[in-house]
This record gives sequence, C-alpha cells and structure tokens, in this order.
Amino acid sequence: MMKRVSRAACLLALLWLTASLCAPQVIALDQARRQRGNWSDQGPAVLNISSRIYVPAPTAGTPSTAKDLGPAGKQERLLLVNMDMITGDLKGIKDGVLTIANQYLLQEPRIPLEGIKRIYFRDAAAASPRGGDQVHCAGGDILTGALTGMEGEAIVLETSYAGTVGVRKEATEAFLLNSESIVLLTDDFSAGSGLWTFKQGQWKVRDGQLHQEQSSGQRYATTSVEQAGHVSYEWEMISPDSYLHGGLLFFGTDPSNWVGGNGYGVWVEGRTLYLWRTQQNNTNTVVRYNFPEAQKKVKFRVEYDSESGLIEVWANGDKPVIKYKDPAPWKSGSHVTLCTNRRVSFDNVSIRMGSGMSDAMRRGSEKSDLVHLVNKDRISGTLTGMDAGQVYLDTVYGKITLDRKRVLAIVFKKKEAAAAPESASLARLVLRNTNTVTGVIRSLDDQVLTVDTPSAGPISVERSAIKEVVFLQ
Repeated sequence: MMKRVSRAACLLALLWLTASLCAPQVIALDQARRQRGNWSDQGPAVLNISSRIYVPAPTAGTPSTAKDLGPAGKQERLLLVNMDMITGDLKGIKDGVLTIANQYLLQEPRIPLEGIKRIYFRDAAAASPRGGDQVHCAGGDILTGALTGMEGEAIVLETSYAGTVGVRKEATEAFLLNSESIVLLTDDFSAGSGLWTFKQGQWKVRDGQLHQEQSSGQRYATTSVEQAGHVSYEWEMISPDSYLHGGLLFFGTDPSNWVGGNGYGVWVEGRTLYLWRTQQNNTNTVVRYNFPEAQKKVKFRVEYDSESGLIEVWANGDKPVIKYKDPAPWKSGSHVTLCTNRRVSFDNVSIRMGSGMSDAMRRGSEKSDLVHLVNKDRISGTLTGMDAGQVYLDTVYGKITLDRKRVLAIVFKKKEAAAAPESASLARLVLRNTNTVTGVIRSLDDQVLTVDTPSAGPISVERSAIKEVVFLQ
C-alpha cells in the first residue's frame, strides 16, 4: 500500500512541476483572452498589449534595452509599446493586425498594430538602386531610382524595391538628377600618371595602378582640382603586406605641403581609419573608425558638402562608417593629394561635383519652381514636363527646353505641408538603401508590404528591401 501511495504522489508531483514550468508561457495568452472576453480554444489569441508577454530572460551578451536592439539577424523582431520584445517569423498583416510565429509562445499571436512600436526585419543585402535620381517628398521621404518622366501631374520613378512609382507633383518637394554630375577628375592610370605632380617618393605606374615604392617617410602626389559645393571622391588603396598606411587629402589649399594647407583628409593606418581636419598644415583628428581587422585593399568613397559641412566616408561597404558635420566648413579647395609613408598602390581615382543637393538648394522659393544647373546657374518658372532627354519649363521670358544632362536638381514651389493621417497603422518604412516611405500600412505577405502614402498612393515595397518599420502614432 505504501508503495502505491508513493508512486501516485510522485506522479502528482511530476505533473505539478511540469505545469509550473509551462505556466509562464501561457499566462499572458490566458490573461489576454480573459480581458477581451474571448476564451475560445479556436484560432490564435489576439494579445492585449497591456498584459505582459513572457519572453525568456536574456542570456549573456543579449541586448536588454530597446536602444541596444540593433539588426534583427535571421528573424524579425517586434518592439511593443510596453517595451516587450518578440522575435520570430512575421506571417503577415491584415486588417490592422500582425501575426508572428514565436517558438516560446504556444500559439501564433495576432497583435494589433497600435500595440507595436517598431518592426525590425531580418538581415538582407541592400537593394541596388536603378539609376541615381532622387525624389524628395514634402513629408520628408526620399525615394531613389531612375526618373523616367512626367505623366500628367505625376513624376514617374523606376525603383529597385517597389517597381514603378508615380509621385504626385503637389506632394513633391524636389528631385535630384544626379546620374550626370560634373566629372572633375577620373584616373585609372591606364594612360600613365600625367595628371599628378610627384613631390616626394618613388612613384611608378605598373599594371594599371599607381605605386609608391619607398617604405618610409612622407610621400605624396598632388593634382590641381577646383572644388566647391557638393563633391564626391572615390579611390582604391592596396597594400602588398596587409597593412595599409596612407590616404587622400581633399579641399587642399597648399600643394607644397603634404598636409595640403587647409582642408580635410581620410587616412588609414592598419585597422584604424581617421578623418582629419587640416588648418595651416596642421592635422586634427575629428573622427576615427576601427576596422574589424587590418585591410589589404579598401575601396573608399567620400561625400562632402561645403555648405552644410557634412562629410560621409564609406570603406568597403554600402553604409558610411564615418559621419561628421564641420561647424566651420572649408568652402573651397584647389588641390587633391595622395599620400603615404609606406609601400602602397592607388587605383580608380574619381572626383565629381554636383552629386548631391545642398541645404541652400533645398530651401526653394515661395513663388516658383527652381531649376539648378550643374554650372551653378538657376532658372525659375513652372515645370511643365520632363522626359528622358529634356526638361520643359514655363518662365517669365517664355517656354524653354533644357538638356536634362545639364540639370542638377529641381526644387518645387514651397507649399503647406499636408496633415498626416490619423491612424494606428501610420508608420515610416526605413529601407536598406536609406530611403524612407511614410504611410498607412495596409497589408504584409511573404513578398511585399503595402502602404498607402500621401505622396504616391499605394506602394508595395519588397520585404527584403525593408530594414525596419517605425510606427508614428
């Protein structure tokens, strides 16, 4: 008899222990259903975000605050308005409710969009833009693609992430035709080194690259380039021994000194990348960035706007690794310098002007549209049309036709900003190419997220192109 009682007691204790362990995973679902008066066992629960959702405690190295979330990794991640976090696979959005599969929840919860603060999408490669034109919408969104023309009152943009988008002219602040910027210098060293003046070092062109072959001392080569406004720089550096040491100085004013007088410099030394601000031949490091490991070859890109002072630096990637805004920016420069104090090679140097829109250009006019040309001229009037080769403008001195290749940007007449729609589904999509799309979310499936925008109507954005969704209400 005692043995039978002991076995029964053990069995009851085991059942109690199992229920205790499982309770935290189901309590939130139970509370949610009771609060909504829905205690049916049929179908997934609709979570009331005021009740706590059980998520396992973070392990060592796991972010514990929303600020530290970062990329979602291999799954999507939700940040709820009560600061709960849920990671899993998004199944879809329909009728203002999101469904997600989570391994720690016994059923797939359906979460109202008003209970969600952010959606972080799983890691994916950034989409390559078709063309380099940009449409700046009145609400702050930026769409990148290839402007194909105007159809009625719509500006037609071909994008890599949403196909063809027609942006209403009245909802457009400006657009930038930056696929044809002014080339100040381009040199792949296939024709020798005639563009450069060598001040110190042993410089030779070999195998289509410019080599500096001395292993010590400051060696530099300079070229005369008048720089002002928005200027972009691209170049490659290659080291024979996996230890890069050198860089490029831009907006320089003194070619007799390797530092270049006044200006800026991007300098790499082993694993560390420096951004310099130079003044009277003295360098001052304003920002530094550490590579994960020493680099043997780096493809650099720098964008500098002398009006705003913003400098962005890319290094072997599609995202800038350095951003810096100079409070007292240099307005012009006359020289660009390649410099090193070790054996290193340079290749594919390119300098272009007019590849971006300055703050002064964005301000526009209260009376008319403004067309900015690549030679810094501007013409006011009313934009009436555009196609692949020409831009049409009505001006006070008649109708004129402009060669599209010579147009840098068009800024539309200032208008009152439209009020944002009031909806719990109002959100801003942040894309992997840094574009943003704002509107009311309508649906999500395996392929696209569809959002109603005030500037272009419904847009279906490829899911793989989305980095995160930020809810605005």
